[in-house]
Amino acid sequence: VLREESSSLMHGLQLCKDIVRDPLLVEVDSKSLAHLLIAGTTSQWPLCNTLQRIRTLLCSLSAAVSHVVRKANFSADKLASLRLPLELFCTLLHHLLALVQASIGLDSRDFSSLRWQYSRD
Repeated sequence: VLREESSSLMHGLQLCKDIVRDPLLVEVDSKSLAHLLIAGTTSQWPLCNTLQRIRTLLCSLSAAVSHVVRKANFSADKLASLRLPLELFCTLLHHLLALVQASIGLDSRDFSSLRWQYSRD
């Protein structure tokens, strides 16, 4: 999971590199990934190169990383759960799916997200 999260973050930052000019605040819902990036430590494990690339991108983008709980970033979670077959890159809100637009609207107004769970009792 950590490998996939870090790979996705690196890919997203690479896309931002050519477009974004202002400093970024990057929020990740993986506490472990945020800790590894903020601590700046190196290790001998397989993620070492990916983490170093992410740190380089963060520096070039003047970006800061912070951890956010998953339910506080419902729109990103919703977009990831759709498992779209193609890469989706949008620079304008109205290019996103209506469901994702709605969740961004709720996120921006600090509304808690609802998760429905069905049980067979």
